[in-house]
Amino acid sequence: MAAAQRAHNVTLYEQGPKLGGQIPLAVAPPHKEEMGRYLDYLHKAIARSAVQVVLETRAQKEVVLANRPDVVIIATGSRPMIPAVLIRGQQVATAWDVLSARVEVGKNVVVIGGGDVGCETAAFLAARGKRVTIVEMLPEVAAELIWWTRDLMLEQLAAHEVEILTNSRVVSIDEGVVRYERAGVANELRMVDTVVFATGVEPEDSLARQLAGSGIEVRTAGDCVKPGNLGAAVRCGFEAGITID
Repeated sequence: MAAAQRAHNVTLYEQGPKLGGQIPLAVAPPHKEEMGRYLDYLHKAIARSAVQVVLETRAQKEVVLANRPDVVIIATGSRPMIPAVLIRGQQVATAWDVLSARVEVGKNVVVIGGGDVGCETAAFLAARGKRVTIVEMLPEVAAELIWWTRDLMLEQLAAHEVEILTNSRVVSIDEGVVRYERAGVANELRMVDTVVFATGVEPEDSLARQLAGSGIEVRTAGDCVKPGNLGAAVRCGFEAGITID
């Protein structure tokens, strides 16, 4: 929108059926519904702008080159990382799969990763009647949250009786069994229906790499540069658009 406000002709490509990126995922956990207002604002702002929106189209290199743009701003976000864990015959999913309701989740769930996304996903599932265990390698969960937000998160997890295993590293996942080590001692969780990975994200920068050397000015914004929070992504995108000559 920043580029369009400066009288540039802008076409916005989105590979999914609607705009919003990861914001719908952020809105899904309990008590975060208010963030949906920002998404509504963005939809209305785009509708009022001169931006041409193309949905359900992946902006691959051939598509970009066919449009012969002067500048390309790539904001392709990030993708979930899956650790090198031995997985055999077990239903596994990512936190994104769960929060977007792309997968069916069983009754007994293990969430691997106790950062803010892992804790929010655990709360999301527990609020829907699932029995949830978080397995985290660090000494505490949600360590990156500011203290009052973290306290509220921990209260929410406790209210839903979410089990939290810290200082624990998952070593293998089999049918119904998650094996982990804690303080050098082998342990296991049994009767597991679904394992959910919330083990971080990495930049989705493949398009930027494909366009390198194409002769087109390429700018990157948001998580495809460095995964961060919503505020950082919005600021980065605004700066990329507002500084086009």
